[in-house]
Amino acid sequence: MAGDQPAARELFEHELAAINDAEQKFAEALQKIVPELHSAKVSELLGKYLMTTQGQIKRLGELFRLIKVSPRRDTSEGIDGLIAEFANYVGGETPSPAMYDACACNLVARVASQQATAYKQLNGLANASNTNSCAILLYDSQTEERDMSQNLDRLFVEVYQALSF
Repeated sequence: MAGDQPAARELFEHELAAINDAEQKFAEALQKIVPELHSAKVSELLGKYLMTTQGQIKRLGELFRLIKVSPRRDTSEGIDGLIAEFANYVGGETPSPAMYDACACNLVARVASQQATAYKQLNGLANASNTNSCAILLYDSQTEERDMSQNLDRLFVEVYQALSF
């Protein structure tokens, strides 16, 4: 089967714009969430993730420059749903401090997992569309997302223990 570089490039640009939208919306959400956290460990980790996300947004701008396309955002409905689910729960339930932190960690874990997969797929599309110069930058973001997932996994034990008291 012959490759279809123009189609791969079109999909790459769309997915790049969608992840740009997702990262920007997630950064906005984290800016509101982090000050409301109660656990110092959770606050520190999610604060670091906010800084990581802001760095990824800058990296996405560099990716758009590398492919000579103006930065844009295509709606990421996945991130919209995750943020809305969190906001609806904590806004409607008045959770305890431990529950708020657990919900925030759950949101971040789900986003990190989704974004790691999205960056991995973008990396494949970069190669398929002959935009290999983007691969290292995409891999860096994928690694950051994977690392965040692992850090959250270690923290979840404490977060869930706080719920049981």
